[in-house]
Amino acid sequence: MDFDAVEAYPLCWPVGWHRKKSRSYGVFKERTIYSASVSLVEELHRMGAQQIIISSNLVVNKDGSIRSGQRKPVDPGVAVYFKRKDLSQCMPCDQYTQISDNLHAITLSVGAIRGLERWGGGQIVDAAFSGFKALPQKIESSWRTVLGWRQGDALGDMEIKYKDLALLHHPDRGGKIEDFQKISQAIREARQELG
Repeated sequence: MDFDAVEAYPLCWPVGWHRKKSRSYGVFKERTIYSASVSLVEELHRMGAQQIIISSNLVVNKDGSIRSGQRKPVDPGVAVYFKRKDLSQCMPCDQYTQISDNLHAITLSVGAIRGLERWGGGQIVDAAFSGFKALPQKIESSWRTVLGWRQGDALGDMEIKYKDLALLHHPDRGGKIEDFQKISQAIREARQELG
């Protein structure tokens, strides 16, 4: 996903980042989504982040602020996109059942990374952020082509083909990250269309 294609609504979850199947209740002090997002933006600015986009399934106003009076979305995931030292970065979180808790978890993570920088670990910070470069190139291939869809194949058939291809192309098994991302994107598209 290209940084310029990222939107605040709906949630733009980074390709290659796994989603939580079960979420926990937050252990943090109760806070509003507004106060959690303000704290996150302040912490990111302290770290030198620019062009901050907080992406979630909450509708935003034209100025980027979260529209009030919305129902709690089913998916509480949050992904914050920003640029740091001219590099596009993304920090996603869907650990908790509340958007405010996921925002606060990212804020605490940024604070911990900033602590490394303050304590003389600037190179460690740069290395840590190399793992958050979750903005691969836009994947253009059709899911049908990637998964080898044939007339009459159902979602179950696509799931089996996906598992076989994912095992074959997984980066931990020597596969290329680009191929694995194409396969992951393809099954998401197949699930949306066939599910």
